[in-house]
Amino acid sequence: MLLVLAKDVVVRCRRADVNHVESVLPAALKMFKDKTKIQATLSVDKVNFLPDSCFGGVVLATNRGRILISNTLESRLELISSRILPQIRTGLFGKNANRKYRD
Repeated sequence: MLLVLAKDVVVRCRRADVNHVESVLPAALKMFKDKTKIQATLSVDKVNFLPDSCFGGVVLATNRGRILISNTLESRLELISSRILPQIRTGLFGKNANRKYRD
């Protein structure tokens, strides 16, 4: 929520996680209000669920679904894998002799 600072946010989760997500919403709202002084509303989307094949996490939707923030395990792994790809490449193939600058 801190990424978009929206007042109305819909949380999408797996059908199996609805009760857990609903139980942590009040604490999340309180933390958001303490940090931003914005009175917001959080609700769980009970129509559009994440697929059961998803390993967990949530997707936040604002502005009638125009802005989506994915915080699922899969999206986090994609982010990490793209960031550590240079280290993996160096570990597998060694340093590139043709590269002029090293990051």
